[in-house]
Amino acid sequence: HLPGLILEFLLGAWAWHWGRTTNQSRRPLAAVLGATLAVATVWAYPVLEHWAGGHDWKNGQLGAVTGAAFALWLAGTAHATPVWGWLRDVGWWAGRLSYGVYLLHMAWLPWLVVLRSAVGAWQALALGLVLLILSAEGLHRLVEAPARAWGRQWAAAWIRQKTSVSPG
Repeated sequence: HLPGLILEFLLGAWAWHWGRTTNQSRRPLAAVLGATLAVATVWAYPVLEHWAGGHDWKNGQLGAVTGAAFALWLAGTAHATPVWGWLRDVGWWAGRLSYGVYLLHMAWLPWLVVLRSAVGAWQALALGLVLLILSAEGLHRLVEAPARAWGRQWAAAWIRQKTSVSPG
């Protein structure tokens, strides 16, 4: 599992760097490629899952494909022009929730199985996605953002303490 996770982390680091340094004229292309790859992955998932034949290395790489789609899309929307500012805002919001989605997505899978038998596959997928996004937003607001703020305050206080102590 580790190689796939490293790849997904590196894709995220690449998206951040590329979105900040690449010529703006190439960014929309990355966003379009990412969105296209994401849609293709959703539509091709049943075919890919059947081809993989279960839980083996091929099936495990679907996360890397999804990560690549997300990275391309975020890199393409990172600094969108004012006309496309809404796309940038959606990208920043999705990036902010990505850690919560990563942490919580497996917790919702058993519920999707129950929902699928009750309401159908596509409805269960849509409802599961809404529940995942809401729970990731809640996790971000209630845990992640306060923890980051506390960490920044602690680091700033530690730096002030270290710089205020005179040597000797």
